Amino acid sequence: MCVIQKTGFVNMSKISPIQVTLPNGSLMETNSSGRVKLINELIVENVLFVPEFTVNLISMAKLCMEQDCTLIFKPGICIIHEESVMRKIGLAK
Repeated sequence: MCVIQKTGFVNMSKISPIQVTLPNGSLMETNSSGRVKLINELIVENVLFVPEFTVNLISMAKLCMEQDCTLIFKPGICIIHEESVMRKIGLAK
């Protein structure tokens, strides 16, 4: 996951510089990573801060693995369910 504003981070630290490959094949470098709180029940670890990005990106596979959640896609929305009890913990539009 990558975010463009530091305000979304719960904490942030310097890391060894790494390159992030964009969908068009170009590369950007970052040296900051941290925790981002999406909602109360949903905190994502090891999020890269890439200030040159113009959008926030999230890996759905990483989110599901780290949070043990299921994503349900419907027209215009994504519902995030906690897998163990199938309780809705988030909604994205």
